[in-house]
Amino acid sequence: MPLTVGPWGVSPLPDAWAPRAALVSGLWDLIRFQRIVQIRGTPASGKTTLRRLLESHIATTDPEYQVFVTQGWNKDTLTEHFGNAHGYLETITGLSVQELLASEKKVVLLFDEAQDSYWDLQLWVEFLKTVDQSVGPYIALFCSFGSAGPEPAGSMTPTTTQTPLSFGEGQVVGLAPSGFGQAAELGLLLDFEEAMDVIKRRLTSYPAPVNFDPALCHFLISFTHGHYFAQYLRRYRDISYDMVREYLADPRVLALALSGSKFARGLLRNDLADPYYHCIFKTMVLDGHLSAGMYGRLVAANRDSGWTTQKLEEHVQMLHRQGFIYSHYRRDTQRPWEGERVWVLPSECHAWYYSVQMAPSVPAVPTITSLKDLLISALHDFNPAQLRSSSCRLGPAGVYSPKEATYHFELYRALHKMLGGSLYSIPEYGKHTNASIDIMIPHYGWGMELLLEGRKIAEHIRRFDAGGAYGEWMATGDMKDYVIVNFRANRPRKVKIGAEFQKFYNVCFDENFTKVIVFHAGNVDVPEAEFMLP
Repeated sequence: MPLTVGPWGVSPLPDAWAPRAALVSGLWDLIRFQRIVQIRGTPASGKTTLRRLLESHIATTDPEYQVFVTQGWNKDTLTEHFGNAHGYLETITGLSVQELLASEKKVVLLFDEAQDSYWDLQLWVEFLKTVDQSVGPYIALFCSFGSAGPEPAGSMTPTTTQTPLSFGEGQVVGLAPSGFGQAAELGLLLDFEEAMDVIKRRLTSYPAPVNFDPALCHFLISFTHGHYFAQYLRRYRDISYDMVREYLADPRVLALALSGSKFARGLLRNDLADPYYHCIFKTMVLDGHLSAGMYGRLVAANRDSGWTTQKLEEHVQMLHRQGFIYSHYRRDTQRPWEGERVWVLPSECHAWYYSVQMAPSVPAVPTITSLKDLLISALHDFNPAQLRSSSCRLGPAGVYSPKEATYHFELYRALHKMLGGSLYSIPEYGKHTNASIDIMIPHYGWGMELLLEGRKIAEHIRRFDAGGAYGEWMATGDMKDYVIVNFRANRPRKVKIGAEFQKFYNVCFDENFTKVIVFHAGNVDVPEAEFMLP
């Protein structure tokens, strides 16, 4: 039901809320410059919070502006009480639509849950589309889905996921900063300083003090990409690394905790058994994103089940419409004036959640019983083109991963294929000695620790000591075996001797990533395996 308030009706903001001053002031500057701006993010990404912060900011810094807030856009309510969009706008502003569009009065319209209005072509085509950049109202549209595109307004349907008009990149604020001009530095996701502020405010808002490991703060921010509601904490007196490690030792426990939180508003929890949804999320977990160019491969792999491109597209659009996935415009690095629309998950936390939920309850039985042999077998499935590519992997929240992470993603993808999903890629816990192993195959108690070009060898090895990050797992049998894998561009020259190097392997590639040689740390002359990649 539409609801309006004026600039003097802004309620006080909770002390636990971070002011996000840079984002709010930047957004207000952008709105005044562009006149109409779309703020787009998945459920529980902080859109309504940002809208309230913006209201408060305008009332404080520019009280001469008259602010009206619309929450939702229910067709029946609109028709019954106002007749149509024009009638509603005239009622709340006291101006006809024509007067409003030409007025020099300082009127601000904030549309919360604006995606509910996509059906209303009168609002979008006859009003929003005709807003002039030099005169008329200032408008912010807070949407949980929708993307600018070539689809004409006349083809809009109740199930469409595109906005009824096209916004320039300088008019869109998304999850992560990716726009042009003034919008380039604006994004819904918390940056590091903002996230730390949110966490500190939450900790001090509880009646009893809460002790929170600083390294855990780093982990939480990185794991969630600064996703707003993922920063909300449970009311424990002490939140220690041991508690988090216990959660990560059994990922389903953390997945269950996420399912019962506000963060769960952005998680698909009941329909993952649907083969289309399962395939879509699996692709996003393994490849980082999904694009229309990948449809052919997915449909071909499921042709015997009667899959069609149209049906796959319908499922993608439904997930997009419900806010479970996020549309992102990927620009061509060689031809920046060109690009394509892709879909990504809102954060690494979302990707991790789906990887856990999609893991089979009955694990696949490996034909390989040695962890070393499993590693070598997985290396056979590496994609040379992916390793050679100069492009970074586009992943959750539309964020590009560093190039060195390619090895991790390739190994995870290959193992996922071999084990039928019976593994987890556990997020890195900070940059200190407290860390979670890179890849865990829990049903067999196998772990893989990955490093690149021998960086921080001693630190990675110490994690398996009795007092190290994984020492307790080794003592309790949660981790029965492990390997440390060092990816490098050339073969090693020095032998590493000692008990700490018994499970250390160097994986070497040639210049074109067509040849792989695997050496045990204790032998640089005779390889464990040597083969060509397809």
